[in-house]
Amino acid sequence: MLSIFKRDYFKSATTYYQSQDYNKALQYALKAIKTDVDNIDKIMLLGNIYYILQDYEKAQTCYEKILSLDSLNICAQINYADTLIMLRRYKQAEQYLPNITVKENRLFMQAKISFAQEDFISAEKAFTAYTQLKNTDAWAWNMLSQAAQKNQHYQTSLAAALNAVDVSGGDDSHHLNLSYTIYEIAVEKGKDFVLPTLQKWHRKYYDNPIVRQSWNSFFPVSDFCKSDSQYVRKIFDEFSDSFDDTLQELEYAVPTNIAQIAKVNMADSFTKNISVLDLGCGTGLCAQTLQKIFHRASFVGVDLSPKMLEKAETKKVYKKLINDDIETYLLQQKNKYELIVAADVFTYFGDLKKIFQGLYRSLKNNGKIIFSISALFGADSMWQQHLSGRFLHHKKYIQNLLIETGFSSEKFEHCVLRKEGGNDVSGWIVWATKK
Repeated sequence: MLSIFKRDYFKSATTYYQSQDYNKALQYALKAIKTDVDNIDKIMLLGNIYYILQDYEKAQTCYEKILSLDSLNICAQINYADTLIMLRRYKQAEQYLPNITVKENRLFMQAKISFAQEDFISAEKAFTAYTQLKNTDAWAWNMLSQAAQKNQHYQTSLAAALNAVDVSGGDDSHHLNLSYTIYEIAVEKGKDFVLPTLQKWHRKYYDNPIVRQSWNSFFPVSDFCKSDSQYVRKIFDEFSDSFDDTLQELEYAVPTNIAQIAKVNMADSFTKNISVLDLGCGTGLCAQTLQKIFHRASFVGVDLSPKMLEKAETKKVYKKLINDDIETYLLQQKNKYELIVAADVFTYFGDLKKIFQGLYRSLKNNGKIIFSISALFGADSMWQQHLSGRFLHHKKYIQNLLIETGFSSEKFEHCVLRKEGGNDVSGWIVWATKK
């Protein structure tokens, strides 16, 4: 009977692992290994779970245990070296490379070490050599694309990124990489340079929302007034694990700027039980910052991405998290919130009229809104889609729309929202009150 229970624990851990519920997988993997401490399959599963949960020290211990039992275990060799890279123990990883028995695996790890140390010339050479030996590894093509772009080998970068899409069978993560690669190279070299790759990609994968979004960014149509909801969901589901770290690297300042405006203008609400709606809440960065000011506030978060909401839940800030489109949600509310915030959310919409009507409807009398807008300068249009796929808005458009929907416009604070491609992304933090 005991052996059956042990098999059940391992089976449950494997099932949760495959369904990407890694915390549950960890619970059962620990139970499975408790009375079978030398079972390589169970140790491997536990190590892989720790790796995905970014507990690299424990993952390393698991792979070391396997190698002590079977020094020729190829998966353990690769995973051990990879974990050393994630721990930034590059010298140790390089010293271990001769122990990796398969040549192409050794070459791939050398490429990853070079890439992690930002030696992109060596990384490109190693990834090129590896893909010649094994051309079915989508992530190797992906990383070759990134290294080549860093080296300004733009045609190589575009070709490798498209290969990654093809080899993966159209996996969304590789579509996203190609989308960003096309955009960034277009900024550097012009739209005509990337057009052959964009056309080839679009012909083959035109049904994919990421591809459609990129195509529309280069060839906008008059009725394209907001980002496709499937695209938004896919992009944020994909980046949920690395989202907070990525924004930190981009010097993302919007939550801090929103909190600063709230701190200056809403001192009388700091100790009140106000209800705050965080639109497009993502991983909860904005509410986490505001909670330091509004100590008794009740936060509700709304976002299209289930994966982002999972990350937001871990911050223990929200009373309620809702998976919904923000336009739909706002129009279903009435006189409910004292404060609504939206950090870097409206950039996925061109026409904001329906959203502003929803904001007005959702707020209580004298309720406040604080939000960010990506700036559009020197254009005749009130809003415009950028090559990145996001939307820029003219200050005059926002001012007029606020008045039209019943708000008093109280403050437009110009600021740098974040970095993009090493350049400042300019915008405003806007503060207004429901009349």
